[in-house]
Amino acid sequence: MKYWAFISYSSKDRRWGEWLRRRLENYRIPKDIRGQRLTDGAVLSKYLRPIFRDRDELPSSDNLGEKIQIALKNSRYLLVLCSPNSARSRWVNKEITDFQAMGNSKNILALILDGEPNSGDPENESFPPALRYPVEPIAGDLRKEGDGKDRGFFKIIAGIAQLDFDEIYRRHERAARRRRLLLTLVSITLILTFAGLAILAMIQRDKALRQEKRATAQYLATQSQLELQSSKAKEHSSNHRHQCRTRTDCFKL
Repeated sequence: MKYWAFISYSSKDRRWGEWLRRRLENYRIPKDIRGQRLTDGAVLSKYLRPIFRDRDELPSSDNLGEKIQIALKNSRYLLVLCSPNSARSRWVNKEITDFQAMGNSKNILALILDGEPNSGDPENESFPPALRYPVEPIAGDLRKEGDGKDRGFFKIIAGIAQLDFDEIYRRHERAARRRRLLLTLVSITLILTFAGLAILAMIQRDKALRQEKRATAQYLATQSQLELQSSKAKEHSSNHRHQCRTRTDCFKL
């Protein structure tokens, strides 16, 4: 099989299809699980790649395009994003029935985005006709009142990789706690580093201010000494001239 999964959804739910494909392909399988062989002979590697994301909507036609048919035949699982939009999409329902006709009914996983499965209300029904009672292949419920995005996503991971959900989700929670702890330690380290740098900057500033004050005081003392020396020199010169005038007057007498 070329694809780990084929994502089927309504074009109105495109952002959910993009989100699921991106997250599935970027999820790292735990190291100690890699290498396990699944029931169809597939071997778990580091990533669940590639994932085929459905076209938006094909032009009005009774048959899916050749590319879609090939992708369906080469996909281990069909992931159906269920909402009132997909429940009304003839193409989503066609992909489901084609996948079922290939003998892969057990490999269909439904992920509820909105609405209610088997509600009987056309405006609120989330399951396409091919998935309604008694099939109900629910894998995850992304609604807030259901599993939520995180748990719902890991139910899909558990289904595709044939892993125990509780075990894989506990691994995720432990990894999340380690990341939070690491983030906290990094944050504390950064805070202490910046605090240390701020204290060092204050010390350096105070030292510079003291040096500046000492330099100013030395400059003023030097200037004062120079002014005193200049004053004494002027006084000495004045006395010397006065003495010379006195001697001259005395010689004239």
